[in-house]
Amino acid sequence: MVQDHCDWCYLPLTDDDRRASIASGLAPENAWACASCAKQGRVRTPPVGWKGNAAEWPPRSDAFARLQRHLRPDERVLWSGGPDSKVWFTRLDLFYVPFSIIFCGFWVFLGALAVRNHDPGETAFLILGVLAGLYVVFGRFIYKRYRKTRTAYGITSQRALIAVGASVRTKSPLQGQPIWVTRSWNGRHASVEIGGPVGVAIEASAANTGLGARPYRRGEIPFTFYDVEHPDAMLNALERAGTTRDSP
Repeated sequence: MVQDHCDWCYLPLTDDDRRASIASGLAPENAWACASCAKQGRVRTPPVGWKGNAAEWPPRSDAFARLQRHLRPDERVLWSGGPDSKVWFTRLDLFYVPFSIIFCGFWVFLGALAVRNHDPGETAFLILGVLAGLYVVFGRFIYKRYRKTRTAYGITSQRALIAVGASVRTKSPLQGQPIWVTRSWNGRHASVEIGGPVGVAIEASAANTGLGARPYRRGEIPFTFYDVEHPDAMLNALERAGTTRDSP
């Protein structure tokens, strides 16, 4: 039985309303919104009677709104979402965090020696090293969170999209494209690389650390959805779009 009313204002739903609710991620949360409530932002808070944790209510319509400007007239959105900004670390940080602390400590030590030697030129150079070390230890996490808050992912009937601010990258066609799925230890999040060349799938996770693995050539930049919470809807949409599951 298909729901026929909006969970916020209780007015009737149209077919377009239902498609928008599914694309924005509301339907998997057992909530459906009409166009008016979505436009007014009422979907940012859970509807009356929703039994989940209100603190975890996901304002997924933000991702759909960010993608709309990039959609073609004949394009149908199968799923939209974004990276979870609350996920700070990756598996590679088991290596990167100790290395970054040692790297920063080394530059701080050299900087302290330069100050004691009263060498202005050497001190100025080493200050740059200390700043680089501080970025590796702290700054990359701030940058990573900032970038996540500006990122939206989308899967449509024609292609996959990654929108960051006003810019967008696309991958098409999706039919027959291999995907590599990496799940978090508890299965709550997943990262998916779509159609990357051999070898890039392993390096794609490094691009999610705020450091990057290496300077990619334009054609080799990993096309990856990172840290997607509750990823089953995304994986189902990729399957409907014709992708094939692979492993790194």
